[in-house]
Order: sequence, then structure tokens, then C-alpha cells
Amino acid sequence: MSRRLAIRYTLYLSDGTEVENNLWEAPLVYREGSGELLPALDEALRGIQPGTTQRVELSAEQAYGPRDEDALQTVSLFELPTETRHEGAMLTVGDDAGHYLQARVVKIEGEYATLDLNHPLAGQDLVFEVDVLEAEDD
Repeated sequence: MSRRLAIRYTLYLSDGTEVENNLWEAPLVYREGSGELLPALDEALRGIQPGTTQRVELSAEQAYGPRDEDALQTVSLFELPTETRHEGAMLTVGDDAGHYLQARVVKIEGEYATLDLNHPLAGQDLVFEVDVLEAEDD
């Protein structure tokens, strides 16, 4: 039997830098084992009761994996929308199988742009501070 949980969280890099939180938004609601959370985070929260605060440390491998240098791609600058033709720009790109990924422009050189298709947190150890607000059995 799985549960539906409502949580508030703050996500940090291992050095303590805050990445994001949902403290001022609606709680994140998910079903245990549904694949909506990182598997290691989902597992760490199994059986946690409402009113509990849990600190969960994930290695890069447990989170978004190591950085993959093969995920850097060079494309013609003119293939990019005009507003994304600068370093640091984020855009969504699709592959031949119909999957979509977020990409970041990491370098502009002449008429070419280098895109990084790694998840922005790939290669990072992460720390989640999670407050479990509700837990309901299915």
C-alpha cells in the first residue's frame, strides 16, 4: 500500500547554498513510489509520519547523476531562438524520440553555440530538509 504525502522542502547544495524551496507555495503532493521524486529521496521518506522534519543527504549519483561531458553539444547559433543566443540562456530542446530536455548555452564562439544538456544539478551532492505535513494511506 502506498501513501499520498504533502511536504514542504528546502533543497541545498552540500556546501549549504540554498537552491530552491516551496515554503511559500502550496505543499508538494506526491504518491510514494510513483516516480515523482528522486528514487533515493522517495525511499528516505517512506514511513515518515506527519509533523516530522527529515534531513536527507543524496550523493550526486543518487540525485541527478554525474556530469556527462558527452552531453555537451555544439550547434549552429542560427538554430537557436534569437532570445537564447547568449551564454547562460536556458532553452528546451527535443530529440528524435520526442523527449524534451532543458539545455543551457555555455559558450558562444563565432557562429556556434555549445549547449549543456546535463541536468543543472548533475554532479552535485544535495541535501533536502523536508517537513511532512500530511500522509494518507491509499
